Amino acid sequence: RRSRGRRQARLLAVDLGPATDPPAKPRVAWSARAESPESSVFGTPVIAGGRVFVPVARGGLQTEVALAAYALDDGRLLFETPLARGSQPLRFASRRAEIHVDDVDKRAREGALLVHQGVVYVCTGFGVLAAVDGLTGALRHTFRYDRVFSQEQSTFDPAFLFDSGAWDHEPVRLHGERLVIAPSDSRFLYMLALEPGAEGHLIREDPIE
Repeated sequence: RRSRGRRQARLLAVDLGPATDPPAKPRVAWSARAESPESSVFGTPVIAGGRVFVPVARGGLQTEVALAAYALDDGRLLFETPLARGSQPLRFASRRAEIHVDDVDKRAREGALLVHQGVVYVCTGFGVLAAVDGLTGALRHTFRYDRVFSQEQSTFDPAFLFDSGAWDHEPVRLHGERLVIAPSDSRFLYMLALEPGAEGHLIREDPIE
């Protein structure tokens, strides 16, 4: 929903009711709002272990991305863990996008998160992959990836001639004991260890042209 030109973030749980003929009318079981609804937007929610995990992005002087967890039965906020802030990752804009500080450089473009063995893996779409304890909300570790850098519309680098701009809302994927991420704000595909070792988490990164 929009109010005075700003986004209002609201998460709705819809009860479809029992399977009847004719079908029962759906009803809203509960709704939740972000703490700053005028400048927030929810990402894609994932249900696991009686909880609803969902990324929350807030705009303003600088973008902030957090992971929120709500109780599945009544929508109570269980925790909200900050993951990335606009002053931390490099600014982002694709070659084909309009270069505008309010519309492009500050946006977060997250994909669907992954829950595995009680850990929530969130690719923020804002320069950071984060692993969060799904029970306590504690931040376990983060991985900072390379973002698409800003270029003026009238110029381009020949190396980026076939650049699509970035990936398109790819979810975090589990392949065996490895994570595969293709962030919407990056040209790279990354394969990561579930937990960082002595040399970090990165197993492989491939620029896809």
